[in-house]
Amino acid sequence: MKKYLYIFSVLFLLLCVNFGYADLEIIVKSSPDWGEISASDIKKLCQNIIDHFEDHLRPENEINDSVNVYRTFRPNSHTTLDSNPDVKYKIGIVLKQDMAIRVDDFYYFVFDFAHEFCHILHVFDVTTINNPNLWFQEGIATMASIWALRSMAETWKRDSPFGTFTNQDGGIAYFSQNFNHFADAYLKVFPEYQYNGTGEEWLETYETSLRQEYDRTRSFTQYHLVGQLTFKFLPIFEENPEAWNAVRHMPATKGNMSEYMQDWYDAVDVQDRQYVESIAEVMGITVAPFDIVDSISENAESVSLTFMHRSDTSLTPINDSSEWYGWIAGVWEKTPDGVVGRKPNLYYNFPEMNELDYWVYSHAPSVIEYDVSGNNYSSFASYFNMTHQECVHRETEVQFFAYADNKEIYRSDILYAEDDGMYIAFDIPKNSKRLKIRIDDVTNDWCDHYVLGEPRLYTEPFSDSKKSDINADVNNDGYVDLYDVMIVRSAMQNSTSYDTDVNNDGITDEVDLLIVKAKAMEAIAAAAPHKRKIKLTTWGAVKRR
Repeated sequence: MKKYLYIFSVLFLLLCVNFGYADLEIIVKSSPDWGEISASDIKKLCQNIIDHFEDHLRPENEINDSVNVYRTFRPNSHTTLDSNPDVKYKIGIVLKQDMAIRVDDFYYFVFDFAHEFCHILHVFDVTTINNPNLWFQEGIATMASIWALRSMAETWKRDSPFGTFTNQDGGIAYFSQNFNHFADAYLKVFPEYQYNGTGEEWLETYETSLRQEYDRTRSFTQYHLVGQLTFKFLPIFEENPEAWNAVRHMPATKGNMSEYMQDWYDAVDVQDRQYVESIAEVMGITVAPFDIVDSISENAESVSLTFMHRSDTSLTPINDSSEWYGWIAGVWEKTPDGVVGRKPNLYYNFPEMNELDYWVYSHAPSVIEYDVSGNNYSSFASYFNMTHQECVHRETEVQFFAYADNKEIYRSDILYAEDDGMYIAFDIPKNSKRLKIRIDDVTNDWCDHYVLGEPRLYTEPFSDSKKSDINADVNNDGYVDLYDVMIVRSAMQNSTSYDTDVNNDGITDEVDLLIVKAKAMEAIAAAAPHKRKIKLTTWGAVKRR
C-alpha cells in the first residue's frame, strides 16, 4: 500500500510541475546548427529566460501558445508567426557568425531570446503592423534583453537550470559574471548607447525622424539610438518587475508618443497605470485618466454624493455608517445647501473648507457605497484633499479605490500629505448598480484624514476628456488660482470686465466654474512637493560609475 501511495505522490508532483510550465510550449528540434549545445539544453535555457518574465505576470497575462525556436543566419534575430497551425510563433536566433554555438555564447542567446520573447509579450503581430511607433516597441524589447541579463545574473548566483553545469572557467558563477559584464557593456561602455540628456530632450530630437523611417535590420545606428532612451526605463522594471504586465497591453496606436502613452495608460489594468505613467514621465509626457472635466455639457444631469443630506439631487450611502470612517470620532460634512455640520473632536480645519461648495470629511480606512441603479450615471468626479496641516510629521498616506458592482474600476497611486488638492475622475461602467468608494490607510491609521470635495456623479462619461487647452487664467495674472474661481462665480450673477466664458459656449455658468476650479486644483497639486511612488535612481547611479 505504501508503495502505491509513493507512486501516486510522485505522479501528482510531476503533474503539478508540468502544469506550472504548460502555459507556453517551447519547441526546439535537434539540429547540428546548435553546435555543442543540445536541443534539450537550448529548450531549458529558453524556459529559464521566459520564467524570469512570467514569474511576475498575473494569470490573465500569461501566454498560452506555442513557440518554435531555431537558429537563423539572417542579419538579426526575429519573431514571426508560424505557418504551422499548431504552433503560433517562431523565434529565430542569431549568435556569433561561426557555425558552432558554445557554452560561452549563453549571454548572446539570452540577449537575443529575451528581445524576441518581449515581442510576443506585446503581441507584435497586432501592434507593430505598419506602425510608425515600431521604434518604441523595438526599444522596449532591447531594454527587456538587458533586464533579463541582469535578472539572471542575480538568480544564477544561487541556482541555474543546469545545476552544476560547468565550463572551462568553472561553475555557474562564470555565467552570472558574463551576464552582468555583457549588460554593463551596453549601459556603461558602448558609446553608441550613451546619452547624457533627458528623455524629453531625446524624444524632441529624434521622434519625428524615427516615425518616418525606422528599420532595425538595415540601420543598427537607429537601433542603438533608441536604446539611449529605453534604457532609461530599466530602473522602473528592475524595481517593479510587475510592470511586464503593462507590456502585455501596449497599444497599436499610430499617433505620436504623447497619444501613444495616453492610450497605453488607458489600456492597462488600473494597478499597472503607475508603471506606464513613470515611463511617460521619463519622456516628459503627462498621462492621466481625466485631467480636467471640459466635455460635460451644461445639460448633463448630475447628483451630489453626501453622507446624510437627503434631497432630489443627492445620494446618501446604503452601507452601514460604521464603515464610513476608520476611527471613533465619526464623520463630518458640508452639505450641498452650504450647511456645515457640527465639527467632531480631533478634526482639522483645511483651507478649502469655505471655498468648496460641499464636502465630506472622514478618516481612513473607510468604505462608502451608493446605489446608482436606474439612473444611468456614467462618471464620478471629486477633489481630493488631505487635512494634514497639524499632522504632517506622521506617516500620512492613503489610497483611493472605486468598484462598480464589486469590480475594481479605479485605483489611485498612494496619496501622501503633500498630494493635496488633486482631482479624481473616472468612468462608471454602463448599467452599474452599486458604486463603492474605499479609502485605505496604507501604513497605519495615524492622521489619515481626508476630504472628498464636491463628489458628484454625471450622466456623461469623461472618456474623451484629455488635457484641456482652455485658458482658465481669467484675470491674466499668469496663474490659475482661487482668484479666478471667485471671479467666475461672481460673473455668473454680475457683470464683469473679465472674459469668464472659458469654454466659449456664449454664457458664464456652472460649467465654466467647474473648469476653472479643476484647473486651479490642478495647478495647486502641480506646485506642491510630490513624493514619488517610483524613484528612478538606478540609471543615474549607472551613468556615474
